Amino acid sequence: YDEAWYLLEAKSLYDAGEYMLAKISGDELGNVALKDYLKVRGDTPITSFKPGHTVLVFLGLLAFGLNDYASFAMSAILGTLTVWIVYLLGSKMFGRRAGLLAALILAVSAFHVSYSRSGYAQAKSVFFVALGVYLWYTSTRSSSRQKLFPAGLAIGYAFSCHFNLFTIPVVMVLVELLHQRQIQQPIVERARSLAILGSGMATPLVLFELPSRILAIIGKLPDGQLSYYEQYFYRGALTAKLHFSIDGAFALADKLWVSESGLAVIGLLIGFTVSLTRIRDIRYASMLALFFLPALPWSTMSVGLPPLYRTFSVLAVPFALLSASGLIALIDAIRFRNRRLSAFAFTAAAVILLGTGLSLTAGLLPLRSSYRETTDAWIDYVEKNGGVVSIMPGSSWPIWYFYLSARYNGLPEITRQHIQFYPGSTDPIPSEGDYDVVDIKRIGRAILCENTELQSYMSSLQNVHQVARMPNTAAALPDRFLEAWGPEFEGPLKQSYLNPDHAFTTVFDKRSRQSIGVTQNIQDEHLFASQHHIDESLP
Repeated sequence: YDEAWYLLEAKSLYDAGEYMLAKISGDELGNVALKDYLKVRGDTPITSFKPGHTVLVFLGLLAFGLNDYASFAMSAILGTLTVWIVYLLGSKMFGRRAGLLAALILAVSAFHVSYSRSGYAQAKSVFFVALGVYLWYTSTRSSSRQKLFPAGLAIGYAFSCHFNLFTIPVVMVLVELLHQRQIQQPIVERARSLAILGSGMATPLVLFELPSRILAIIGKLPDGQLSYYEQYFYRGALTAKLHFSIDGAFALADKLWVSESGLAVIGLLIGFTVSLTRIRDIRYASMLALFFLPALPWSTMSVGLPPLYRTFSVLAVPFALLSASGLIALIDAIRFRNRRLSAFAFTAAAVILLGTGLSLTAGLLPLRSSYRETTDAWIDYVEKNGGVVSIMPGSSWPIWYFYLSARYNGLPEITRQHIQFYPGSTDPIPSEGDYDVVDIKRIGRAILCENTELQSYMSSLQNVHQVARMPNTAAALPDRFLEAWGPEFEGPLKQSYLNPDHAFTTVFDKRSRQSIGVTQNIQDEHLFASQHHIDESLP
């Protein structure tokens, strides 16, 4: 859901740019209101409060076109760059060997790799956190404050990518204060350094707020559109549900256990021990702060929903650095007794980390979503057979809308007339148009919400003609890559796996074959069916 929503947000910016060009050039497309222009194309006119991430996905769309992999590619690029930054940071903090091991741990971490192959905000935001920490630490090694502002800028941008990083600015202020105290910096100089760091953090947030304020002043802000700051108050009902819970702590422990190498976890425990004995050293203090403080709120608080693993994704960086520092401390202890054995221990650790990491991530690499292929087959079918596409299938609607919307931009007007986004209600039973869809998201949501009416309705679609039915291997996600923890999530998920349709993305034509009015000959119909995986044995 979230990944597709982000794509729709970025596509809204993409289409808004085309709208502005049409308006400037006098094209008739620019005569309608922007909100209506976006809505008819299936875009989402109201954005989330993760504008930094939306901008990065938008840049991906500009670079790679209106494709889902535009967002994935940005995650992959920034996730890979994070590995490089961790190598640089580890080398400066604990030596080159620690930098190499830290980069290796992160590069094959199932936790980090999964987000670096997704459209979530996590890989992108973690990159800016790592960059900010690196710039801050290099500034502590010199008397210059030149890197404090860009360090703050990176941290601020990371927060604009995802609000669950609200602890990171606090952590950076605390470790900067600790550093100032250690070097006995004068009060005035301390205030100046904090002002530089703080202004850097605030800059991205102010820049994302300004457009809404300017549009509001000139009367061009669409009705119901909240500014960046206002959207935080809009979530007040959710924060009112906050209560103490340690489910998140169990979720974090479970995630580390199933997605990280056993040797890396051992290194982490040693790293914790070493860091506690050297807590006065800013290197170890900053890593402990970056691990424990961001984990604290998500480990002890809940809004009544199953814990989400993505809230802990930023821990991948201090995890890799602490683990590497712990392993190097162990190797150095061996080195004290036997230098040759120490060299062997380093090589063996690297080989073990690489082998176990690759084995843990292997289950993710072959998985593919089939929504794009199914949508392409669906559009081709509509062009031949007509009918009205007007669906909003519960929690899976952003996924279908992105692929339909991406195709909509390039369709001829005669085909566009068959597609109507945003019907009167979400997940009506039956859907308002001539078509309906079933996928793992819709099945799982119906089970989770105990919506027996929707479950019965989806079962009844088995007696309806299938437009396309594509295997969706992404539905068989291994447990270590799941997004939530606990029986409230796992129970409905396992139950959805019992539905034979969960492993496919399927589109149904609710009209009978006779009412479609197809006039092509039997050979053409068989050819079309074979090209689009249509089961012709169904009525």
